Amino acid sequence: MKTLKLFFTILLTSTILFSSDQIPGKKQSKPIALTNGIIHTITGPTYSKGTILFENGKITAIGENVLIPANAEKIDLYGKHVYPGLISATSLVGLVELEAIRSTRDNIETGKFNPNVRAEISVNPDGDLIPTTRANGFLLTHTMPEGGIVSGKSAVLKMDGWTHEDMTLDAPTGLVINWPNMRTSQSQFVRTTEDEQKKEREKDLVALRNLFEDAKAYQLLKKNGVAKTDLKLESMEPFISGKKLLFVVANDQLQIEAAVQFAKEQGVKIVIVGGRDAVYVTDLLKKENVPVILSEIYSLPARRWEDPDYNWELPKKLYDSGIQFSISVQNENSQERNTAFYAGFAVAHGLPADEALRSLTINAAKILGIENKVGSLEVGKDATLFVSTGDPLEVMSNVTNAYIDGRIVDLTSKHTILRDKYIRKYEDLGVLKKKLN
Repeated sequence: MKTLKLFFTILLTSTILFSSDQIPGKKQSKPIALTNGIIHTITGPTYSKGTILFENGKITAIGENVLIPANAEKIDLYGKHVYPGLISATSLVGLVELEAIRSTRDNIETGKFNPNVRAEISVNPDGDLIPTTRANGFLLTHTMPEGGIVSGKSAVLKMDGWTHEDMTLDAPTGLVINWPNMRTSQSQFVRTTEDEQKKEREKDLVALRNLFEDAKAYQLLKKNGVAKTDLKLESMEPFISGKKLLFVVANDQLQIEAAVQFAKEQGVKIVIVGGRDAVYVTDLLKKENVPVILSEIYSLPARRWEDPDYNWELPKKLYDSGIQFSISVQNENSQERNTAFYAGFAVAHGLPADEALRSLTINAAKILGIENKVGSLEVGKDATLFVSTGDPLEVMSNVTNAYIDGRIVDLTSKHTILRDKYIRKYEDLGVLKKKLN
């Protein structure tokens, strides 16, 4: 009994320590018109003194001469900027709070092959990192499980909601595969021999192919009414049929080439995640129409002979090659809020600014297959957008308002609470001059 009490005490304490106090926004009840703003539609014109009107969670009008209903709430933006919600194309937000505390990590399941795992089920809607992520304009995340060879199914989530059902925009979005390392290592930190590494790699690749072949056979048996229910094989149907994507984590050139060849053999659609060596295989990627989610640009080069700025220059090189890409971060859930700034660094290394912004909006939406709902400001799309004091790729810009499906989103977080607390402290101590209300 004491052990049971201790368990629930720890569980309750963890929930309290790693949960936010924000209350999800209420469903939009009346039209909202954001007026006198600089509206960046992304796929269309930019309006310097525009109005965007949305009702029942959908955008109903955009332009400089919009007829505003009498019952609409009008908000004068005084020249602020309006953007579609940014999209984090590889995310752990909601799955991981603190790496050092096991009870707050729910991103990896045991075993190498888990196609039946659903990322959205494991997300904590009260996670502390959700408010800090959306405070920088990232209102949508592509949440991907990790671990093993087949990690599970990903989902696109909205950064506001009471439950995972409220938050889910699209699920499953794709199947996450971690492609085995195609090279052997002689590092002193690797405990296996080169022969053992080769055998393990071949074993994993055979098992991966067998999973797809077994899933196809299972669907055939099911069609003939003789299949015994198998949840793992059942969950593979959208992927073997090509209805949904494969998100293959691959950085090395040999990994990328092998993954693309595998997708071609299986007749499935693939997205490369990571893509550190994508510049060496641009002809292959373009020929097979394979997009890339660049998630390694905020890291050091992998090889001694590569330029120190190699990773920052990747977006420009892929853009020049005509490869569709999105900029993101991987395995860095606490840094997702800074992804827009990393895109800004890519601009400093030659990527056109509008392309950097597209990589976080419409390009990311197209890669994820959700461009009919989000990614740009267009009539009929979801009213998932934010208002900023300036360019979201610049550190000095601040998000002042945000809406998800037309719902007003709370932009406070532990960061803003601590900021206000210590501003008040030094105002009371006379170090800072108090602001006039």
